Amino acid sequence: MSELARNASEDAAYGKAQLLTARRFTPQQKDLLSALLEEDKTYTVKQAEQLIRTFMQRKVS
Repeated sequence: MSELARNASEDAAYGKAQLLTARRFTPQQKDLLSALLEEDKTYTVKQAEQLIRTFMQRKVS
């Protein structure tokens, strides 16, 4: 995939169901996204990845 096509696909927004079926995410990441994403919103791949990173880096009390 060319760099231009990769950037265009990362800027596209997807619904929760679409992101949960994407091969880009591992089963564990999909579990997190299932809990973190809202049904009626759309997210870019970058936003979904950022949500995963933020969740994984949070401090446990």
